[in-house]
Amino acid sequence: IIVGQGDAARAIDFVEILPSRRKLLAARCTSEELTEIRRVVGAVGWLARQTRPDLLAATSILAQSTSDPRVSHLVAANSLIKAARQDADFQLAFSSGAGIDIDDCRILRSSDSAFANVDDVSGPKIKSQAGYVLGIRAKDGGKLHFVEFQTGTVKRVCRSTPSAEANGLVAAVEAADYLRSVILAIVCPTMSLGEL
Repeated sequence: IIVGQGDAARAIDFVEILPSRRKLLAARCTSEELTEIRRVVGAVGWLARQTRPDLLAATSILAQSTSDPRVSHLVAANSLIKAARQDADFQLAFSSGAGIDIDDCRILRSSDSAFANVDDVSGPKIKSQAGYVLGIRAKDGGKLHFVEFQTGTVKRVCRSTPSAEANGLVAAVEAADYLRSVILAIVCPTMSLGEL
């Protein structure tokens, strides 16, 4: 199964920014410009959540700008559209011949965080962004099949890079544990959650 959204990525229109407006990066957005940012977040966010994990972090950060949007965010929106179009033909491939036995598969997860890289209403670069990818593969290796990819700001203010990384790791481990429970429910439908 090949999944991609090339046509959708190429169909996203750039935000028109007048040259005189582009010189005022710190200026607040008008209501029309805010609507444009929201349009881009919605369109690229759909791609990112379905088939384009490479766009998730930038989409999440742009979405958070809508509480205090600036002209610089319009420029960021166009950069995000450019990235979506640039790799428009990216596809996820799922193969039944990967040798994955649901009774004896392996769950793999990877997480990453960026410390204090997202603006907040209380100040610039206050929040930290974290994300993870989750997949399954055969016990002895082979192709990894993506099951989930996620990103967002860490729910608390982190005071260091290790703190941001630990928060991202916790989210990834929780997601992997949930996936394990789902697989166990498929393999052993009579098992109660208390037996896990």
